[in-house]
Amino acid sequence: MSPDGMNETNNEVTPDKQALLTAAIANAKRARDIDPDDFAARLLLFRAYLIQGRPDLASAEMQKASADISYFDAGSLAEAACAAQDIGSADAVLSALKCILEMPSGSLQKAIVESSNRPHPGFFGSVLVSFISILIRGVATVKRSRDSLEANDNASDTFVLSSEVLNGVLSGLQAGLKGIQSLGIDVAFGQDEARREASLKYLADVAWNCGRDVGQRGQHDLWTLFFDICYDLNTYREDTEEVRKSRRVSRIMAAVSIIENDQKEQQELQQARERLEEANCLSQALPSSSNSAPDPMNQLLVLLTARCFVALGDDNALACCVASVCHDSHANARIFEQLATVCLNQSESVSTVSSESRARRNEMATSLLHSAVDHRLSCKNPDLTEIAVTLRELISAEVSRGELGNRSFKALSRAVGLIKEKGDDYPSDERRWLAALAWDRAQMLGRTSRKAEARRWAQSSIDIASSDAALATYVPRIAAFRDSLIPGSES
Repeated sequence: MSPDGMNETNNEVTPDKQALLTAAIANAKRARDIDPDDFAARLLLFRAYLIQGRPDLASAEMQKASADISYFDAGSLAEAACAAQDIGSADAVLSALKCILEMPSGSLQKAIVESSNRPHPGFFGSVLVSFISILIRGVATVKRSRDSLEANDNASDTFVLSSEVLNGVLSGLQAGLKGIQSLGIDVAFGQDEARREASLKYLADVAWNCGRDVGQRGQHDLWTLFFDICYDLNTYREDTEEVRKSRRVSRIMAAVSIIENDQKEQQELQQARERLEEANCLSQALPSSSNSAPDPMNQLLVLLTARCFVALGDDNALACCVASVCHDSHANARIFEQLATVCLNQSESVSTVSSESRARRNEMATSLLHSAVDHRLSCKNPDLTEIAVTLRELISAEVSRGELGNRSFKALSRAVGLIKEKGDDYPSDERRWLAALAWDRAQMLGRTSRKAEARRWAQSSIDIASSDAALATYVPRIAAFRDSLIPGSES
């Protein structure tokens, strides 16, 4: 069946014809009541209602038949859909096609494979494509999507659909997948490989676009389901690099839908972890890039996997992930910084984070930030602004560790050394922040009688303030405080 060509017709029903239709409907209803499993009576009612100009009743009757009867003759249903198409009733067409799609596996096998009057190979696929096409046509506001990921850059238009239509598309695609699994791909879509590939790509693109739509609406459950369907449909396509990339991103998007859900549960996170593992396997199977630049999808995979480990509270797996990145020759400063942010984000966890776990994650984060600074400094033309921002994150993370004063001072000393070397090239706002931090730290240590440490922090504050004209006026005061901490001096 083609989804096109649904033209409105205006068949006039004469009084005599109306009387015959009324009698036919009454008799068909009695036959239906006598034997509810007799599809012939349902089909007669369906066609009579269409002729009577009541496609709404025809659609309702077919929907009721679909719920009551497990087996239908596929050819008769196709004829019913064509009859509904002739009068231009999309709802009636959909109700007939849905009966085919939602047949139980045994009945579907009997109707399409084992029947002596079975339809041609590819019949089920044609029904599925027609059902989805008719469902989204006319009710969809279509817009071009230019920001699709990877293999879907040339995907079909993105559909902005109502929730009712989205649910209809979802149920249609789910029923279609069950039918494909039951019948086999060759029976469902026929032997014409080009036609089969085009149909599967169309259906996968619809699932993809619907997934993006519900994702933007924050409907996480539907988001996961649509991208899982997209992945499953692509497994039946020709195994090309483009299809593998599409499958990889489908798995990533399904995992993202779970990770981004504020109401996620432990079991769902395990499912996200499994999807990311599958995406990683697909990534490993892709040919290596000829250039030295890291694959952004692989970096995204690392970050999502780390977020999943943090949410699950699996610090051992997180440590392995961090170690793998640190030993990756293609890793850059950006991935170190982003991974450190994931480690420090305790709000991702679905359970209470212990102090031991928090300390271990902070350790991983500071190690990553040190690596990020090293990587940026090793560049031919290092960006001091980016280095300063990373150093701020590093120092903040070290200071938050509490009693580990030597570590936080070592991080500060890296910044002080750069300020002495680069002078005014080091961002002014960052110098002021560092000077204020060192001064506050010095006073806090002084109040707890840790005078040697307080002097070191005060001296660092002086070194930073001396490089900035706006801060230089504070140097005498800080110096006086530093000198008051020398043994034998008066406070």
